[in-house]
Amino acid sequence: RESSIPFSYRSARGEPIGYSIDLCKLLVEAIGEAVDREIAIKWVPVTSASRIDDVVSGKVDLECGSTTGNLERQKRVAFSPTMFVSGTKLLVKKGSPIKSFRDLGGKRVVVTAGTTNEAAVTGLMRRFRIAMQLSTAPDHEQSFQQLASGQVDAFATDDVLLHGLVAQHRRRADFEVVGEFLSYEPYGLVYRK
Repeated sequence: RESSIPFSYRSARGEPIGYSIDLCKLLVEAIGEAVDREIAIKWVPVTSASRIDDVVSGKVDLECGSTTGNLERQKRVAFSPTMFVSGTKLLVKKGSPIKSFRDLGGKRVVVTAGTTNEAAVTGLMRRFRIAMQLSTAPDHEQSFQQLASGQVDAFATDDVLLHGLVAQHRRRADFEVVGEFLSYEPYGLVYRK
């Protein structure tokens, strides 16, 4: 994943870094020790929308990102033990009247395509009959940029990823993470069944 800060993203040099990347490196090292040979790592970028299919198809052997291990996904792929727990929250510009999902009526909200956050927000729209304009972007960085540019009023994704994007862009004074948790997101590394 290229913009799932602090789990998997590109450094200033373009190299994959982050918590999940570190765990994957250790896992590959342990596998190498078990088979008594060094295993080379070839880094392949994936998106929220492509990651599960890429693992199933064999394009990648191990997905090292910020992927929620839910029952639906476990039908297709396997997950490591939970390595982190997060949940969906909202990122808004400071001073926004949005403080909760209940304030989203008539607002423009972006989620990253292929995420559990998309399902969580869609479910809230239906359950609470909130008439918001929901759109998707291909990755977290593009979702963030839609909020930063004023194209949308809120960006919904995992709170830790929101804080990571704000920190990466050095925009702490401009944005705030608000609201209650809208979902439960237990992360794991992903591999074929």
